[in-house]
Amino acid sequence: AVGAGWNPLLDERLPRLIVIFSSGAALAVSGAVMQSLFHNPLASPSGLGISSGGSLLVVLVFVMELEFTHPYTVPIAAVLGCLLTLFFVYALSSRLGGLHMPTLILTGIAISTLLIAIQGGILYALRDRWQLIQLLTEWEAGSTIDRTWVHVHMQLPLTIIGLIGCLYYRKEIDMLALGEEEAMSLGVEVRKVRGHLFFCVALLTGGALAGVGIIAFYGLVLPHLMRRIVGPSHRHLIPMCILGGSSLLACMD
Repeated sequence: AVGAGWNPLLDERLPRLIVIFSSGAALAVSGAVMQSLFHNPLASPSGLGISSGGSLLVVLVFVMELEFTHPYTVPIAAVLGCLLTLFFVYALSSRLGGLHMPTLILTGIAISTLLIAIQGGILYALRDRWQLIQLLTEWEAGSTIDRTWVHVHMQLPLTIIGLIGCLYYRKEIDMLALGEEEAMSLGVEVRKVRGHLFFCVALLTGGALAGVGIIAFYGLVLPHLMRRIVGPSHRHLIPMCILGGSSLLACMD
């Protein structure tokens, strides 16, 4: 039964809308940043296996049923999984052939495939737990049902920090889009800026995972749509991704 103090606008509609706005902006901006850093129009937030690592740890949280007693373990697991995967890909790539973009992409794809296989094995082993499988199926499909202020608290701080970081480095992203050597000649500390941007992408991706789950292809398609409107410069593209990504996802919902 709904409590006497329950308000349909403040307790249901508003938190759901905030979560949707945050997720749309986070996925669109992280996709735009990854496509620029990789010089690859097909890059997305899952380009380095970031979302796969976060997804695996969130699945483990659901398996241990910690989301009911400790709901904030979901965003912690999502961001931690994203960051651990990112650091592992970075370390492995540097040992294999240096921190070059082709090496990073191939390493990220390999790690992502491995993490997806591990997650699939866990779900297959627990296939008799129908309630858990149903919950994870809804989460993996991207769900906005029953979003509350708890989800807002889990996601919004991560999204704000990530967006501020990407906005701060808009000029450097444009320089990196020209190539590493050109960016270095213009005074950009390539490794430092790239590391900070990857950290911001991990925060944005982890926040979206905690808020709504997995939304495939959104971070891939939205940046291209926004480039059609405002052009390739990230000084205008990132703010437009924030506005367009959040509003379009709200309209779809």
